[in-house]
Amino acid sequence: MNSSIRRCTVLLLLASSLLALSFAACGGGSSKSSSSGTAAPSAAGDVSGTYVVVQDSDGGRPKAGATVTLVLDKGTLSVRAVSADDELTDSGTYSIHDGKMTIEFKEQGFNAKDQPYKLDGDTLEIPVKLFSEGAGSSTWKRTDGQATNKATPGTAATLKSDWGGWDLKKDAAAAATKHFVEAVNDKGTAWSQAVTETAAFARGLSNVSDATVSPNGLNITIRYKDGTGDYVVTERMDLAPAESTAIDPPSPELLVSAHPLAGLHEPVAPLTTAGGCGTLPASPAAASRAPEPGREGLNPAGGYGVSLYSAQSQPKPINSADSPLKRALLVAPAYELVHPLRGHGGKVELYDSFKSAVGPSIECMESDLTGAGYTVDTILGTMENGKAVHTGDQAVEELAKFITTNKYGVFYVMSHGTNIDHWYTRHSQSWMYMGLLDINRPELKKAVNGRKLDPDVNADIVKALVTMTGLTWDGSGDAPFVVGADFQGSAVIWVTPAFFQMLRDQKSVSFDKTLVFLNTCSSGAGTSLKDAFKAKAFFGWAIPMSGAFVSHAAETIFDSVTDKARSARDAWWMWRRHEAWQIDQEGKAREDNQKPEQLQASGVNGVEYEPITSQSVILIYRLRQGPSSASSDIAKSLLVVKSCSELFWSLGKKTGLASPACHQLEFGNQLPTNDEVNDAISEVGGPVQKPFGRWTLAD
Repeated sequence: MNSSIRRCTVLLLLASSLLALSFAACGGGSSKSSSSGTAAPSAAGDVSGTYVVVQDSDGGRPKAGATVTLVLDKGTLSVRAVSADDELTDSGTYSIHDGKMTIEFKEQGFNAKDQPYKLDGDTLEIPVKLFSEGAGSSTWKRTDGQATNKATPGTAATLKSDWGGWDLKKDAAAAATKHFVEAVNDKGTAWSQAVTETAAFARGLSNVSDATVSPNGLNITIRYKDGTGDYVVTERMDLAPAESTAIDPPSPELLVSAHPLAGLHEPVAPLTTAGGCGTLPASPAAASRAPEPGREGLNPAGGYGVSLYSAQSQPKPINSADSPLKRALLVAPAYELVHPLRGHGGKVELYDSFKSAVGPSIECMESDLTGAGYTVDTILGTMENGKAVHTGDQAVEELAKFITTNKYGVFYVMSHGTNIDHWYTRHSQSWMYMGLLDINRPELKKAVNGRKLDPDVNADIVKALVTMTGLTWDGSGDAPFVVGADFQGSAVIWVTPAFFQMLRDQKSVSFDKTLVFLNTCSSGAGTSLKDAFKAKAFFGWAIPMSGAFVSHAAETIFDSVTDKARSARDAWWMWRRHEAWQIDQEGKAREDNQKPEQLQASGVNGVEYEPITSQSVILIYRLRQGPSSASSDIAKSLLVVKSCSELFWSLGKKTGLASPACHQLEFGNQLPTNDEVNDAISEVGGPVQKPFGRWTLAD
């Protein structure tokens, strides 16, 4: 067996995080023929059909989002494995004699000779494993409607749509939908190919000027010669009678109907990669961007409606009233520095640098921001000429200088954080770690005055730091800095909410148009930091978190918000939806420090962002994407949604055939509420105002 090819397949299909090889790195190498020889076609024991893999006998499964399809046909076989990033195919032979199977996958080298197999209804067990070495079997589920315990084709055919209610001569969308359904149901055309052929059919209709296939390859936008438009929304159709996850293998029994889609996972080509950070393990911005969802905003490849920024085509915003000054400050005092910190047991230990722990996260965000036209300032702890710079007292001084000199649209911190309860201060506070002090610095050396570090000395150090930052503090009230654990004759420093409150009170600093994202543990525990900033948008974590998780979360949210008309709230909620989908795919609960709900998000006056309903997600997608592309005018799309609401939804009227365009915007059987319509309008910058306001990076 060719072990190199086997490893490629394992990496492509398994969910294991222990494998280090990549699909591209597994290419090459010669394939070995199995010793079983070429199997002759079988005259008995017919198992012909189309199947998708369930699992190996030892529990091995495809990774989330991957589909493995096996077609058995009179002694020959073909297999196709597809994930979001890769595709692998193979062919081979099989035969059945005396109740036993001989089977060979030629390229992969999987083979078994005269081994037991089992066919029970629509479940097939073959005597080879896909995802690991050694003897065993794999279980497959028939997807082509030919199982002996399935309903007859005549029963399934009753799910076909009744076209008598449509004027097929005038309604090109209905005619095209009929063409698609018949292509799949009657001709056995593969789903994606049927979409392509249906678009060509629609272009030939007398009243149609153009028909465009959507970016995900599943839907069609029709433009009529009179300037109006409509859709062929094949994603809304389901398969019958088989509840299949593999829709490409053609079969005359693969039937579609106009019932709402549920559970379909079509392999979808991703959008073109835009911006930086393509190699970061962030989700969903790793390597390539997540595919666009369908017209409902529900992505058939997973992701619960995540539609990310495409640099090639962005919606035209309604207005630019929400745009802050295009300048950002990114702060990470321990970014490239090994640094001390008191651990859970009270012992001060050296911690690895953030960059070595989570990757080039700051570079990722800087790339997105500069690509959006921002000037980016940074305070990144590093080593220069054998000396730690941009950390500790120097970072604090630089922070005060940057904030008092410039007006920022984005303020971002990546560091450690903690929440101190009432026993230390008069109220609960969240602090942010700034690094190790340079006690030999003249101002601090004078404050220490040769003494050993103790609470009294620490208080003098804080007073010196306050003076260095241009602020004044008489020792009453909360201190703007806290000198913490000592380490090798020095000590670490934390910045408190009082520091930012002092900047506002004494230096007239304002964050009223700023997105403040504090990517530190417990930065959102309570409201101390949120209250101190009074920012237009504020993100912080409720509890101590996993460093890799929070860095990837910030990368993904900033990557998404660089879309000119996407708000911080929309980017936050799209990330939340995608994480929820990932957790569902993982099939198990996460530890508290990797749960997306720990990210606290709020807007104007500290009002927490409300979740965005699935119905509003659909409407936002329609408003942003328009009838044909992501470059459509949101203001024009707004008129369509408002018209649907005024004529139908707000009056409690169902749309149906009266307005297919409005009907396609409805999620399930419930009509969109006025609140859901207004929420969607507000999110794209329309005239509806929400109490938490709207912050956008660049509209």
